[in-house]
Amino acid sequence: MCEPRVFLDGLVVIRGGSRPTARQPGGDPASELEDLFEDPRFGAMALDDLISPNVIEAIEVYRSASQVPAEFGGSGVFTRCGVVVIWTRRGR
Repeated sequence: MCEPRVFLDGLVVIRGGSRPTARQPGGDPASELEDLFEDPRFGAMALDDLISPNVIEAIEVYRSASQVPAEFGGSGVFTRCGVVVIWTRRGR
């Protein structure tokens, strides 16, 4: 199953299932941040844990990496499963 990356008011809140298979050597800070999502102490996050439907202003859905705008990762490896962008009334 391929899970999309989720942004809330422009910030990544759910990594999704599009992590590259090989980690780059050399202590890449982005890789270390991605490892945080794999830490079992931080269980899986669901949208219901993040936001109440009554504060949502808009939702954008990009089904594949080729549709994702550059501001949300473009056609990179982290967006190959698509992207969901949620905007709240307070975030704009």
